[in-house]
Amino acid sequence: MEEMVTEDIDDYRKLKEWRDRYSPGTMLVDGEGHDGRNTIYWQLMELGLLDAIQPDMLNMGFWPYHTLARDIADSGYATRIAPHNYSAAALGLRGLIQFAAVTPSFVIAEDSTLRFDVYRDPGYRFENGAYTVPDSPGLGVDIDRELYARKYASIETVIRV
Repeated sequence: MEEMVTEDIDDYRKLKEWRDRYSPGTMLVDGEGHDGRNTIYWQLMELGLLDAIQPDMLNMGFWPYHTLARDIADSGYATRIAPHNYSAAALGLRGLIQFAAVTPSFVIAEDSTLRFDVYRDPGYRFENGAYTVPDSPGLGVDIDRELYARKYASIETVIRV
């Protein structure tokens, strides 16, 4: 259950009691709109009221997100990592998959299912509920330059600073 109540300890206690009674396998998650450093999330984690935290890794950046995951793991809290990824779509998902491959507390990648025909990423396959991690450099994504030239180059905007 994602962000079912406002970030309030008493509300999370009530929600957890309800969840434990009726659907104990359901995770309680929050933090999509934040960077995971807000005091309330650490209080929720400390009290065992938050099963996973989900700040937007692509807005935070990979290293700050890695540091957050490490800090949570070092705290001893059972909270797992479930990064938010909507606006970055397929390309963002590839970053999450790479992050997941090296992060033991990672639980799930949000996949917006938005696809862009210009990206080629044959090393990623979804099988049996999980993605494969390619052994190609970087994120393992190439651009179909012919398709880009044909469909998108004419509407490209270049900003030089």
